[in-house]
Parts: sequence; structure tokens; C-alpha cells
Amino acid sequence: MNKLILMIVLIAGIISANAQPAYNAANANSINSNSNDNEEMSIAAKQNPLASVEFNLKNNIITFTGLPADKHLRAYISNADGEEEYNQKLSIQSNTIDAKQFAKGLHYITIITRDNKRKGFRLNL
Repeated sequence: MNKLILMIVLIAGIISANAQPAYNAANANSINSNSNDNEEMSIAAKQNPLASVEFNLKNNIITFTGLPADKHLRAYISNADGEEEYNQKLSIQSNTIDAKQFAKGLHYITIITRDNKRKGFRLNL
């Protein structure tokens, strides 16, 4: 039952992250035609502060870039069966995960903010 619940949460997170509306300057201009670049970035961050987060796998180290300055970010990694394999805090200073601890195969990474904004990734080792 726990595996099913975890799988549903992960799938919902991935769907939610993929369903986030794209942000572009045209949207910001329609909100406030007098906005400057800082205000446009602020509007984008309120929509989804994880929008610019990406990851890179090199030498079995997962490195996240574009992380917001949020002390409550968490990284969850599960295998293809929905079993949680990793659940730790993530920050700008602590943005790497050693991938050697995970078995070969498909894994799902979900980054979650304090206010439940999510971004999901697939990782194939």
C-alpha cells in the first residue's frame, strides 16, 4: 500500500511539474507593462521557483543547478517500482548526490519546495 501511495505522489509530482505553464516575457508584459527585469524574474519565481532547476550526471555524481535559495528543498529518488531510495534536504551549498548508491535502471527524482512546488526528472543509470 505504501508503494502505491508513493508511486501516486511521484506521478502526480511529475505531471504537476510538466503541467506548469511556460513563462515568457510576453506574459510578464501583459501583467504589468511597466515591469523591469527584476520584477519579471520575481513573477516567474512565484509561478514555480523550480522552473530553472536542471541536473547533470557525471562520474556517478548528480549535480543540480538553478536551485532557489530555499532552506526547505527536498530531493526524493525512487526506483521504477516506486520504492523510495533517497530522501534528503537539498540546497545551493549541498546540491550533489552520489548515484553509486542506486542500482542500475530507471529512477525518478522529485524536488519539492516548502510550499509543495515540484519538479520531476527521470534518471536512467
